[in-house]
Amino acid sequence: MTRIELRIAILSVLVAGGCALPEDVGALAREGKSLNGKSLNGKSLNGKSLNGTELGGAVTWVSLDGIRLDGRWRLDDAWLDGTELVGRIGPFVVRGSALRQAELQAMSDTGVPLRLRVRDVDRPGAGGGAWRYRVEVRDDHGWSPICEEGGAELAAYAVSGWWRPQEGVPGGGDKVTGDDRFTFACPRLGAIGKCIELGYRPWASAGDVPLERHHQSCVRALRADYCGDGASHTVDGTLINIYDALGLQVDTEEWTFEAEWYSGGARCFSDDNRALEHVPCYAERSSDTCGDPSHFEDGTRLMTEME
Repeated sequence: MTRIELRIAILSVLVAGGCALPEDVGALAREGKSLNGKSLNGKSLNGKSLNGTELGGAVTWVSLDGIRLDGRWRLDDAWLDGTELVGRIGPFVVRGSALRQAELQAMSDTGVPLRLRVRDVDRPGAGGGAWRYRVEVRDDHGWSPICEEGGAELAAYAVSGWWRPQEGVPGGGDKVTGDDRFTFACPRLGAIGKCIELGYRPWASAGDVPLERHHQSCVRALRADYCGDGASHTVDGTLINIYDALGLQVDTEEWTFEAEWYSGGARCFSDDNRALEHVPCYAERSSDTCGDPSHFEDGTRLMTEME
């Protein structure tokens, strides 16, 4: 065994017990109710605008191919186990904290190749939860966090799949799965991360209901992507009330009803909505019965109200 193989073997043993624990659905429900269904919406899908003259937009996707440790060892394979990034070099599996300083290839929503590195790894708490990653991007000023709010670095969630950044076109805003790409979702800074914080964790279930489609519906809802084409029809910071039939978010307000949501946008929406201009799909998605609670049994995942 070479020194490199020995070091990887030691790292693998050290983190062997570090896999994500089963999700505590009860804790998620309590967390959701504590938010009272309210959320500040926004146009952004994910993260902040990147610094640097040669960069633009935000990180759209991260590749599971070509990941390197310490700039030298290339992973033969990599995948997500829930929210935990896992890799393999030869017969050795590396995961958890062993992936500190891993470097990855990514792409911005403007089509610019990006170089990322994992500065640190936050393990799940004792009661379960998600792995989170403190990720930096290389620009013309050096390394800087991809998730930052008020000068403070935020740890990102690793979410399988990625979202098309195009707006106003068929397929815009769709989530893409089944390839070798994933998303580092910034909490509180874009719809993808905000919806995770609201309790719609796409890797988890509420009882026997997978939350993947609830999360996709939430991303559409927070961005007011009524037509399901990636076009946002809202103003950042508008307060909405979002609720579901699972008890993760409950309707605690008596606000004006706005829309029903599924992964393809609004199933229907009312004249009272966040759009400041005409919405192309309004005629085909208007309905006199929009907001009927029975629609939760027929494909509606979420409903929203406006203050």
